[in-house]
Amino acid sequence: MNKKFTQAIYWIMIAAILLSIAITPGTVSASRGYVLLPMDDGTYDDTNGNIVYAGWDANYILGDYLNSEHQTKILTKSAVFKFHGSQVIVYFRKSPIMGTMSVVIKDDTDTVVSSTTVNQYNSRDLFGQTWSSPVFMDGYYTLTLSYQSGYTAINLDAIEVK
Repeated sequence: MNKKFTQAIYWIMIAAILLSIAITPGTVSASRGYVLLPMDDGTYDDTNGNIVYAGWDANYILGDYLNSEHQTKILTKSAVFKFHGSQVIVYFRKSPIMGTMSVVIKDDTDTVVSSTTVNQYNSRDLFGQTWSSPVFMDGYYTLTLSYQSGYTAINLDAIEVK
């Protein structure tokens, strides 16, 4: 093979890879350097690499799903999760130190299809608490959770996609 032919094949392969990424539903995580694909049916622990956190910390909490959760103590800091399905369920822990979590779901056209707040406060720890989205048409969605107000933190234990 001659050198020009080999280089041409190389650039065709690079172009094919870039085109496949460009048309794949997902988003590029600049902090992690890869494409996040929407997750299908299943339950995803808070430690799943497809949940992108900004200003959240991982914690070991006995009693949580897989004994872990992520928390943020910084107002407006968010966690983002892309999914493919018709419903999402957010698992969390109620606690005396928890505040109010904002929950926003957008469809693949970036239109808000659900927006609400979830009170995570309780006078004692309550594990396995859930918030369920409305049932949507099967499609691609982005879930954003953020600390809105109250007390000192919010948390995420797991996300279930249906």
